[in-house]
Formats: sequence, C-alpha cells, structure tokens
Amino acid sequence: MNKKLLPIIIIVVSLFVFFGNDLGLDKIFNKNSVEKTEVEKEVDKDLMKEMSEVIDVIKKSKASSETKLLASALWIGAGDMWAISDVDINSNKMVDFNKDLLSIYGKRYPELSNSFPGFSDAINKVFSKLIGEYPKQLTKEDCKKISNLYYAVGLSFQK
Repeated sequence: MNKKLLPIIIIVVSLFVFFGNDLGLDKIFNKNSVEKTEVEKEVDKDLMKEMSEVIDVIKKSKASSETKLLASALWIGAGDMWAISDVDINSNKMVDFNKDLLSIYGKRYPELSNSFPGFSDAINKVFSKLIGEYPKQLTKEDCKKISNLYYAVGLSFQK
C-alpha cells in the first residue's frame, strides 16, 4: 500500500463529514439510525482484559446508549482501516491519525466530545502497553495489533 494512502483516507473521510448530505450519503449513514454492530473478527480475550480500565471509564460515563454506539462505530471503522493497512508508518503518525480522526468525528458528532471523562488516559495506557515505546516504526504485525485493539475498544462501548 502506498505511503500516501493514509492522508488520502483522511481527506475522503473529511469530505464525507462536510459534504455527505449534499452527496446523498446521509441516507446511507444516518446517525439517527445507528444500530449495534458486532465485530466479525473475534477479539483476543487477553486484550479485552487489558481494556478493563477503559471499560470502567465507559461504564461510569453518563453518555447515552446512542452516543456509545457512535463511539463504537468510530473505533470499529478505524479497526477495519488498520486491518487492511500495509503502510510504512511511524508510531507518532498513528497518534496524529487518531487525533485527526477524533477531531473529524467530533465535528460530525459533537455529543461525543467530553462524553467519556478519563477515556484518553485509559486508552493511552493500553496503546503504550501494546505498541511499546514511542516513536517506533510500525510493522504489518503492529498494524494487525492496532486493528485488534481498535476492535476491542469498539466492543467496549457495546458492553
């Protein structure tokens, strides 16, 4: 996969967020009709154990079930992207990607902002444990781990 693919994905997502209604995409991806989805791939049970602090943060949140489903869709979608990625990327760029993704999603769904106090700290601990010290060059194996972690986060919002 081309190194320039990740910025292209971000641009395409941005275009959808800002012009989706004009393109008629709102009928396909209507936020008012979010349904609980299941990740087709089985997430490692040990990884879900690592998510205990993240799950506690989500459970303590006063966010509605609709908001939790939106957050779940965000993380599962990002997991799908990492599952098929074959990019030569540094771990610091992954952090930038996460920030951009959350910023874009936050503009489209402002109800996600500050809905899960403590989430960032909890998820950063899990990412650091999984990925290791920053910065580091990510391998295809690392991308698979990241994908599984994103799926685990998505499932955590559905618990």
